[in-house]
Amino acid sequence: MQKTIFVVDDSDANLTKAKQALESQYRVFPLPSAAKLLALLEKIIPDIMLLDIEMPGMSGIDLVEKIKENPVWADIPFLFMTGWEEDLMMTHCLELGALDIVQKPFSDLILLKRVGNCLNLDTFAKRAQYLDSIQKSVACVLPDVIEMRDAKTTGHVERIAAYTKLMIHALLAKNVYAEALRTWDMDTVTVAAMFHDVGKIAIPEKILNGSNLSMDDYAVLWRHAAAGEQIIDEMIAKSGANDLWHHAKRFAACHHENWNGSGYPRALKEDQIALEGRIIAVVDMYDGLRCGRHQAAVDHNRAVGLIQQDSAVRYDPQIVTVFLEIQNAIAQIADAKNAQDATANAPA
Repeated sequence: MQKTIFVVDDSDANLTKAKQALESQYRVFPLPSAAKLLALLEKIIPDIMLLDIEMPGMSGIDLVEKIKENPVWADIPFLFMTGWEEDLMMTHCLELGALDIVQKPFSDLILLKRVGNCLNLDTFAKRAQYLDSIQKSVACVLPDVIEMRDAKTTGHVERIAAYTKLMIHALLAKNVYAEALRTWDMDTVTVAAMFHDVGKIAIPEKILNGSNLSMDDYAVLWRHAAAGEQIIDEMIAKSGANDLWHHAKRFAACHHENWNGSGYPRALKEDQIALEGRIIAVVDMYDGLRCGRHQAAVDHNRAVGLIQQDSAVRYDPQIVTVFLEIQNAIAQIADAKNAQDATANAPA
């Protein structure tokens, strides 16, 4: 199927020339004004738009800003045509999201090649977005599958993702580790946090679901951090490194390392521990205490008190300070879980 191109220019000569250059390969709609384009957008969504910059009434730049106000049209790719050569104007056009800028007067062959290149770029970008969405969808499901093996952690990964997102926003607001955190993509990190316990897939269910565990049982359970790192390394080897696996590996490997060096699997200390691990260590323990993962559940104040007691022992003191400041928001997530459990267990 031919791709559709809108060409907007107040010059009839330019419209005719552009149409002649493109119509052998594309379905071309020549439009003499921005108003005509906006009217046609109500009926047809083009694959790409070729816009003159300097037009009476509404310029090409004003037109792009108007189009971006509508979420249905905002992602339509576009390139500009202009007779100007001013660097500042060119920079502004690219900042608006233009894929390219075609100088007028243009040759038929150059225009055809430029439009074709832009359509290919847009196709590659959309494919990358699609593959990224598939990867994140699979990544969201896998921790749930692992969690199904551990009866004591129902809903744990979703809560951890929510706690982690709250903590990162709060750390940024308080300018704590902000320089590093500003480089993180929040959606990616939130999904990656759900992989912190992926290593539990290698732990026998009798230990995951057991009570009164022996020290030998705990020694097996503690292997899940190293196992999680190894599993994600295998994923990286097969699918390639990216931000999701980069963060997921750090969450998995470091969420049981302690600030004073007494944790596992590597006995790392202070800032030797990846920031991902230092953040999730606090909220993972909070959720475990509130939901009674390995002992009787405790209330919010008791859980907070135990975490505060271990500040600068098990946990990064700066992260604990921020955690204390947002504890009410954290509590709401755990309280919602407890209320849900109470409703589910209520007699019919």
